[in-house]
Amino acid sequence: MIRQRSFISTLFLLALLAFLPSALCGNLEYLKNLRDARISAEHKEWERAIESYNRALSEDPFGIEALRELASIHLSQRSDPGSACPLVERLKQVIPDDPNVQWLASICSSKPHRQKAESEPAKDVRIEAPSEKIPSVPSAAAQMYRLYAAANVLYSEQNFDAALQTVEKALQSDSGDISCLILKIRILISMERHGEASDLLAQIESGELGRVIMPQQMLELSIVYDVLGNASQAFAMIKQSLVGSFKGSAVPFLINFSERHSEMKEAKELLYSTLKSCDTCFDPLWGEAQAAVEKRNLYKAVYFLEFLTKVEPPDPTVFFWLGQYHAQLKNPDGTIENYEKWLKLADDTRDVSVYYNLGYSYYTKKDYPRSASYYEKAIKLEPGLAEAYMNLGMAYIGMKEWEKAKPVLKKSLQLKPSLYDAYYNLYLVAHGMGDTQAAMWYLQRFNQERSRATRPSEQQNN
Repeated sequence: MIRQRSFISTLFLLALLAFLPSALCGNLEYLKNLRDARISAEHKEWERAIESYNRALSEDPFGIEALRELASIHLSQRSDPGSACPLVERLKQVIPDDPNVQWLASICSSKPHRQKAESEPAKDVRIEAPSEKIPSVPSAAAQMYRLYAAANVLYSEQNFDAALQTVEKALQSDSGDISCLILKIRILISMERHGEASDLLAQIESGELGRVIMPQQMLELSIVYDVLGNASQAFAMIKQSLVGSFKGSAVPFLINFSERHSEMKEAKELLYSTLKSCDTCFDPLWGEAQAAVEKRNLYKAVYFLEFLTKVEPPDPTVFFWLGQYHAQLKNPDGTIENYEKWLKLADDTRDVSVYYNLGYSYYTKKDYPRSASYYEKAIKLEPGLAEAYMNLGMAYIGMKEWEKAKPVLKKSLQLKPSLYDAYYNLYLVAHGMGDTQAAMWYLQRFNQERSRATRPSEQQNN
């Protein structure tokens, strides 16, 4: 009787398979083509891989795995943003919060890639916006990557237990997803469960998963190897990720690695050789510098901008902001060096702050003639800048040119009567000219004005 039931159940299943909806059959074709694409990519047969990925997408235009992997191949192996970025736009419709999708989108939105996509036709002309609407019910892959994104957020908040539970839920849909596995490894390391992390890492290294490791995943793996003390393998991962359109995004990782491992000369040599021929490095390094500025860490901003000075051809904007940040850090040598380069490279040099800061920097170095010349240029650009007149007077005082100093100091007071330091400088001028009576009057007036200016704040403090 048991055998008869089993036989009847088998007949029922066969009958059911005969009437499966075409969508499910299409999904099977999608998975077959996805598998073929991954095998070809693993053997670096890129054109065959692209063909298979496109066949997969003809079965499922919103197949997340195919979209992500094909976009990465177009960017890394063909430097073809014209073909990759429409795929990324499609991904953003389905899983906008996924960190890898956001990373791909940032590459597509960078200036060099936008220009290349506009000027060069896409190599893969089959990439078009799908006529189908986004499925109302998320696919298993979409649900998995949404869990992956949520786990990333929990991990960044250092809620490691919840992050681990969430990423394990994601892996229930696809136990071999590289991004999820790497995130799980990083969570386990943070929880000091290094043995489990090493076992998972060995699983990825073995190649048994049959997945192509994309450049972004290589960079994530580099962090894992570095934390586990395998610097040579970490460097190998970064080196492999320096391909095509991904080169710029990998450079900040290489910078941080070479800083941590200063003994590895090969890393520093690779960094500088990469910067010389990197047309996609500007946006990632600029982004790192701006992030540092937002955190009020100007030293770190200068650190990243200094690397951008090695990129050829040099961008004048880099030298301008290096000059600005060095000026804020009270570093006259850095201010002068970078502003002078900006003045040579920039088409439009009408920025009063540059001349004002150069005047101040040369003054601190006691190069009074140059200080005076730059303050004069600042005044030409902004005739109402009272501080520039006063500082010009100070430069003249440094050169003991009393007759030149006196009128510009008085001009500063006409423009801004509250600028009481000008009275002290006029005291120095009168003293230098031997006019004791005038000198004493200016000194007395300086003390009066300073007392008047500071009295309200003192009352508030009391």
